[in-house]
Amino acid sequence: MDQDLRQIRREMRPIFLLLAAGLLFVAAGGCWLALELWGYCHE
Repeated sequence: MDQDLRQIRREMRPIFLLLAAGLLFVAAGGCWLALELWGYCHE
């Protein structure tokens, strides 16, 4: 049972890393877009 869980965890790790990287990318893009719009509106 533990062996199976360990195997699943090992296989899932790359997927979780990709999801985390994607979320960070989206968050950074959203922050950049918000700052750009804020700067544009307050010129």
